[in-house]
Amino acid sequence: MNRHYDKNFFLITMILAITALLAIIISTGMGYIQISSGDILRVVTAKILGNQSALEHMSSTTPYVVLDVRLPRILTALLVGAGLAMSGVIYQGILLNPLADPYTLGISSGAAFGASIALLATISML
Repeated sequence: MNRHYDKNFFLITMILAITALLAIIISTGMGYIQISSGDILRVVTAKILGNQSALEHMSSTTPYVVLDVRLPRILTALLVGAGLAMSGVIYQGILLNPLADPYTLGISSGAAFGASIALLATISML
């Protein structure tokens, strides 16, 4: 491999990772309860390190909102988006068609049928 290509790839990967982290931090602070970026970072580092003394001068609802409500939703959306992007790349790679989509092979109608069966099965199980 070319060293110049490796440096550009690493640089672009780092820029995208930092951008994703910034987007996660900014979107965690948005909502009905405004939370500053510093408070978000303090809550996350306190949870990782197990240092509850860092949260003393903070509202008791802030860690709950960040860790139990917003952050799981944001991380789930990140994983779902990554999974959809990966499946799109796989479709395009298998079919050798840059315009391939789930409708090409009928995967979309099969997924809709599976989802409707799952909904009916859970409703009838209740």
